[in-house]
Amino acid sequence: MQKQLKMSQKKVPKTIENTREPDDTYMQEGDQEVLKDEGYFKRQDTPKVLITTSPGAKVKTWKLCFELRKCIPNVEIFSRKNVALKKIAKQAIEREYTDVLVVHEDQKRPNGILLCHLPSECLFPKQPHYLGRRVVTFHNQRDYIFFRHHRYEFKKNGEKAALLELGPRMTLRLKRIQDGAFTGEYIWVLKRHEMETSRRKFML
Repeated sequence: MQKQLKMSQKKVPKTIENTREPDDTYMQEGDQEVLKDEGYFKRQDTPKVLITTSPGAKVKTWKLCFELRKCIPNVEIFSRKNVALKKIAKQAIEREYTDVLVVHEDQKRPNGILLCHLPSECLFPKQPHYLGRRVVTFHNQRDYIFFRHHRYEFKKNGEKAALLELGPRMTLRLKRIQDGAFTGEYIWVLKRHEMETSRRKFML
């Protein structure tokens, strides 16, 4: 009988995810960073997002901005021209924007996104929208963030549903976290050769 029980218990295969090494820098409950975001979880305010680009942005960068507007609710697009980013952030606070997204480009192609996150807010409203058909996914896997935008398609009988990918599709990686609007004070910076000492240790 004992042999049969042992045979029936399948061993869980070891993967990089389930053998992940613990990270002492994880945020703990009650930290100041957690308290700053309490307003979002209490659903006090609705996020209001401003999207702009690096100076002299080309067509592909602007196309990405308009695609992001379809994914994120309550978005306005601002043509930056030669306005300093520090000034844009200051005006965004005065006009009660909760976040500023800056799409950067290199060789006429978008290659990075800068997120200026203002305290107590978030890109997406906390209130779930069960009647909507669109869904945005941020999937973190091994320190890479996969961004996908889908729409539910319900079958005729109403019992089955499928996902139709709308785009854009992006693979993101966190490079740095800065405290304040361009003060130069970095909370965290990705240093690959110093941090990536083990395949089983991740930052996110």
